[in-house]
Amino acid sequence: MAWRLGAGDWLKCNHQEVCAMQHFRIPLRAALPSTVLLFAILASSCDDLKHPLIEPEKAKLDERLLGAWRFVKPDDKHGGYSYLFIGRSGDAFVPAGIMKAVSVDTNGDHSKLGSQTQYFFPAEVGNVSLAHIIENAKPLDSGYMHWDRSKPQYQLLKYVVDKDKLAIYPLDYAAVKDAVVSGKLRGTVAKKQIHLAIFLEHEIDEVQLDESAENLSRFLSGGGEGLLFPERLKMSFVKLN
Repeated sequence: MAWRLGAGDWLKCNHQEVCAMQHFRIPLRAALPSTVLLFAILASSCDDLKHPLIEPEKAKLDERLLGAWRFVKPDDKHGGYSYLFIGRSGDAFVPAGIMKAVSVDTNGDHSKLGSQTQYFFPAEVGNVSLAHIIENAKPLDSGYMHWDRSKPQYQLLKYVVDKDKLAIYPLDYAAVKDAVVSGKLRGTVAKKQIHLAIFLEHEIDEVQLDESAENLSRFLSGGGEGLLFPERLKMSFVKLN
């Protein structure tokens, strides 16, 4: 079974996408384009990271990410567009390394428009660039960032910048679960019942990573990077001039 998510994008129906649908209350057959879906996957509660690879105060802004990026669809025959705008947080009261990403998307006939805002901070493990999506941070009407730091939770993604090209790799939920179950990473797996729509529920495995920054870095450097961020989940963007 597959869900059609606007702009002709199809995804296999697995637990990661189910979790994403629940987080943004997206019903089945919804038409949300790809960068909104990316944020949905990242901000879902399927696999949370408790301990960041680097503390937000020590993170450095990655200027390579600044600007406007257009999502390159694998199948563009349905039309629509997806853009990702990345800049500084705009809030002088949060660590300088925190960045802000805003997605704007529409479907082929422009009948549905989606947008989402996320805050994140970069980290490096060897030559690998990673971003920590801050789950409980959101923009206020005043332009400042509201961030409840009493319950820190993050999502990791990998990204590669090559001049005017950007590749984003979300975490593979199944791989994270397997790493925890096999004892390669410290964490917990618990059953969770989620509501997809009226009278429709689905049970998922909620995973929380409780691994230290040092051990997680070692895991990623020892081959875990390719397991957690597989090529098949790659999303490609080109920078707008």
